[in-house]
Parts: sequence; structure tokens; C-alpha cells
Amino acid sequence: DKEFSLSAQFCRKFFNKNLEREFIVSTIKKLLYNDKEIAILCRTNSQLDYFGEILKSQEIKFFRYEKSTNFYQSSFVKPIIGYLMFASFIDRSRKTLLSFLNKPMRYIEREVFANWDLCKCDILQMKTGNESMDLSLCQLSETLDRIAKLPPKMAILYILKVVGYEEFVLRQCKSWQEVNKFYDTMKELSQRADTYENIRQWMKYIKWQEDMEVEKPKRETNFGVNLYLYTFHGAK
Repeated sequence: DKEFSLSAQFCRKFFNKNLEREFIVSTIKKLLYNDKEIAILCRTNSQLDYFGEILKSQEIKFFRYEKSTNFYQSSFVKPIIGYLMFASFIDRSRKTLLSFLNKPMRYIEREVFANWDLCKCDILQMKTGNESMDLSLCQLSETLDRIAKLPPKMAILYILKVVGYEEFVLRQCKSWQEVNKFYDTMKELSQRADTYENIRQWMKYIKWQEDMEVEKPKRETNFGVNLYLYTFHGAK
């Protein structure tokens, strides 16, 4: 069938998601300067999130009308992002610090950081008078210093295995379904981390995503961008 053979030229099958995404991004790079509109259509918002992340890391401009799924705000991921945000100096707020402070448990009281901003955001300046708590603060500072020196994917592994976040989460899980969800989420997080050269670059993207106002592009305006991200549902 002539029509089928023509369509087949544009079909590709891949062994895994990474190969698929690499092919799509490399193809887009070749097409971007042909003055044609390009669209990536995905089944779910989470797939759009990942493509948006890759494109942003490659400094490829795009428009996206549908909102993010807030993958980085999920309960399993948020503490890890807190570690990375804090260690890379992208976000040293009290809120970020508290997101991972006792994950795993360090027995450091939240009240210690009541005047956090006045202490110039330096953990080593926090003195509680409690020898055990002061030692935990010192160890936490050393942990953050080590994380800051690692590549993104290795930093996640360090937080999971060496810091003890994986064991902490597994103790909280109440079913095998939760355990499987945790490991699936960590696999996805690790794949996203692999897109970036360093932690700061990755965290800057996440901050950008948090601050970005999602607006539908007006076609009559020349934005200088011809790449659009949609789900099949959103494109209807």
C-alpha cells in the first residue's frame, strides 16, 4: 500500500524512553530553522514536563499552554530537590531547609531556625547549646558541601544511599504499591538529572518552572518561536 509505506517513513520504534527523546530533540534541532511550525504531542502532562526540561536545558525556546504536573513537588521528590536547591545556593530559604532537615531524622528542632535570615543562612552559625544537636548541624553542613560537588545523578544516589533518604522513605511506606511508586519516581528523577551537566543548571530550570506564568501564545504576535508542546487532549 503506497499510503502506508509513505506513513511508515515517519514511524520509529525505540528500545527505551531515552533513545526516543534523544531522537525527537535531535530532529527538532534540524527542523527549527526551516520556518515551519513544530509540535510535540504527548499522551500525558508528565511526558510534556520531561520534554520541556530537555528543551530548556538545550536552550530551545518553546510554548506550552497546559500546566505542569508539579513532579518536583511530589512527596517523594520534594526533599531531594530541597537538598539540591540548598546545596547549590539556588534557594537557601528557611522553607527549603525545613523540607529536608529531618529526612532522614537528625533530631534537629525546627525552632533552631526561627531567626534563620538573621544568621546569614549559615548552618554552622547555628549554636543550640545542645552538644548532640550541634554535632548534627555540623554533619548536615558537611553533607550539603559534598552534595554540591557532585554531578546531578550522583548527587541523587548520594542522598538516597549515603545520606539515608531511601531507607527513611521505605520505613514510611505502608504497602508494596507505595514502595514501587517510590522506586519508579526515583528512576524518573534520575533520568531527568541525567539531562543536566551540574546541579545549579538543573535547579535554575526548576525555579524557572515554578515562576513561569503559563499563557496561551497569540499567533498574530511574532514570538520568534515555532515549537509548541501539547497533550493530545490539549491540542483538540
